[in-house]
Amino acid sequence: MFPQGRRPTFSFGAPLTSVGKNLLIGYAAIYILTLVCEHWMGLPVYSRLALNPVAGARFGLWQLFTHPFIHDPNAPIVFLIDCLVFYFFAGTIEYALGTQRFVRLYA
Repeated sequence: MFPQGRRPTFSFGAPLTSVGKNLLIGYAAIYILTLVCEHWMGLPVYSRLALNPVAGARFGLWQLFTHPFIHDPNAPIVFLIDCLVFYFFAGTIEYALGTQRFVRLYA
């Protein structure tokens, strides 16, 4: 029997905060929008927003800001793994850095 009739709880790091949840929801919404644009509308969103080499012809200055939010629509497992890692570590990193520095790091 456990003390006071309670079962032990197991967790991995700190719980996900509301800021982390909102960032995760935002990442998912952007990924779904990328899927719709790429596969249904035929717009090359990924190739325009993902980071390309600076010396290359396809480089745009905006890519420095958009590449953290863009995932390849042809590799959904990469997106799922990124979301899973973010879910496990976001709370711990936010508690260590503080909310403002955490948002600057991930957004």
